Amino acid sequence: MKDKPEEMRGRNAERNLTALMLAEIREQNALLTEFTARLGSQIVNNVLEVATRTFGDDTYIGMEFGVTAGAIEVQNHDSSNAVTVSSTSPSSSAPTNGIGVYIVPAGERRTVNVASRTITLYGTKDSKVSYQVLTRGGLTS
Repeated sequence: MKDKPEEMRGRNAERNLTALMLAEIREQNALLTEFTARLGSQIVNNVLEVATRTFGDDTYIGMEFGVTAGAIEVQNHDSSNAVTVSSTSPSSSAPTNGIGVYIVPAGERRTVNVASRTITLYGTKDSKVSYQVLTRGGLTS
């Protein structure tokens, strides 16, 4: 067996095989996660929801998804009031700071990374907001 390279024998061969098997397992895990997300929410192109809505009397819009949302892009159509994005369930008033809270200034569009199955938008009654919720984060506007 002198014609085989050293890395294909003994412990080196075992290390190479282990590294190849781990790489394959990681690739299969990534595919399984992607397919589970597609089946669980029937998403296409990583998009969970796209909508334009008007804030009602309760001044919030609550969303819940079967998979984790990675990011939400928010277009605040109100020219004088901010929209607050929260990665928690709706409450009686908008949070003003803390983990998972982001404020979109009046008239602006922002992409907010959320990593949550629950998202709540807080705004002013009768003002409009457009948004798209994506399964992947890390996007910027």
